[in-house]
Amino acid sequence: SPARSGWASEMLSTDVEPGISAKTWLLSHVPADGVFVAVNGQALHYILGRDVVAVIMPEATNRRIDAYGYRTLMEKFHARYLVLFPGAPSYSVPEQEENPFLRGLAEGREPAPDWLIPAVRNSTVAIYDCPQCAGFTPGASRTSEATLRTPAAIPHIR
Repeated sequence: SPARSGWASEMLSTDVEPGISAKTWLLSHVPADGVFVAVNGQALHYILGRDVVAVIMPEATNRRIDAYGYRTLMEKFHARYLVLFPGAPSYSVPEQEENPFLRGLAEGREPAPDWLIPAVRNSTVAIYDCPQCAGFTPGASRTSEATLRTPAAIPHIR
């Protein structure tokens, strides 16, 4: 919606490095044919013109919504970056607010799993980097679940 892209555009205009906005940072790190995962994904696709795997509400998916689920999602789509909005009001990003894993990362109160590296962050935008997710090939060996701090049972992810 225009309202969701409006506030997202404002947040992306904030600097994540001196003189470099989050929008500029993302455009310089995600190639034109690249993809990333984000809350408010439709707005980010509209603003940036990049393919985005949009995070949806937890109750709207049968996919795991923990660290392992997001690693699998990022690997499936070869998405290197995860974009969150710590400065957004909770009603603006319910898909982030209602997901304990994403909310913890956005708020900075939960340490990121070993495979997800904080790339840049300010009070409105947090971007995490999974370099190995971008180059993941199905069937290749993946980090063990113990490393991802997840339970042993892994349901099939569609």
